[in-house]
Amino acid sequence: MKIQQTLLAIGLAGVCALSFADEAPFDVSLYTEQGVPIVLLESVANEVVLTGFNVNRGNCKNVKLGGIYPLPLAFKFGDGVKLFAHMCSVKEVTVVTNLGTYAYSFGRTAESSAAQAQPAPQPARSSASSKGQACLDARIEEAQRVGYAIRYDVMNEWREECGLPPD
Repeated sequence: MKIQQTLLAIGLAGVCALSFADEAPFDVSLYTEQGVPIVLLESVANEVVLTGFNVNRGNCKNVKLGGIYPLPLAFKFGDGVKLFAHMCSVKEVTVVTNLGTYAYSFGRTAESSAAQAQPAPQPARSSASSKGQACLDARIEEAQRVGYAIRYDVMNEWREECGLPPD
C-alpha cells in the first residue's frame, strides 16, 4: 500500500524522469503482439535482481511474467524478460529491484517504443514490514530450493499471509 501511495504522490507531483534515465537498471519498451500489450525489460546493469513489478500502479491485475521464471529473477547486462499485460492499456510500469524501485512511464499512446524512468522513493521500513519481507523471502527461497515456479497470484497470497500488501 505504501508503494502505491508513493507512486501516486510521484505522479501527482509531475516529477520529470529524464535526468534519472541513465541510472535505471532496465531499458523498458512497450509493444503489442496479437492485441496483447507486452512490456520488454532489458537489463542495462551488469547485475540486477528483479524482485517485483506492477503495471498502472497495481490497477492492471492481468500481468504475467513471460516464461516460467520465479521472482526474484537475476539479470546480467543484456538479459531480458517480457511482461504480458492482458486487457490493459499500459501507462506505467514499476519494477522493484535490489538497486531500488523505478517507475517507467509511457506516453499517451499504447505504441510508445521507449519509456522514461525515475527512481521511486523507498518507503521507510518498519520492523513489522521487515518481518513480513523476511517471511516472504523465506517462502520464495524454499520454493526455489524445491524447484517450484511461483505464479503471480501465489506470490500475492504469500505477501498477504506475511502481512505485506499485494503487489
